[in-house]
Amino acid sequence: MSYCQLSGTNSCTNVKVPSNKGVFLTFTNTFHEKYKNTIAVEYVFLGCGGGNYELENGDVRIRASCMSSSNGRLIKIQTVSEKKLILIPFEKGEYVFERD
Repeated sequence: MSYCQLSGTNSCTNVKVPSNKGVFLTFTNTFHEKYKNTIAVEYVFLGCGGGNYELENGDVRIRASCMSSSNGRLIKIQTVSEKKLILIPFEKGEYVFERD
């Protein structure tokens, strides 16, 4: 996984998660975020653990207990394929997930 971490209002810094650590997203009947050899403070997507999701106009709306709104957050899907998922949760930056 790699992502562009916000570093100010108009820029972001590219971050590559080391190969001995991992952030994993699962979309089955529910949404789940889990970590391998790391914690959410170090490398995080939403940091919510899990919740529900639904596809909405080609993007994904995630609702998790740590979110301030019961409406959740609509996250732009930039790319989805058998091997790669690229999400844009903020105005700047992207999260690149590769199938394990």
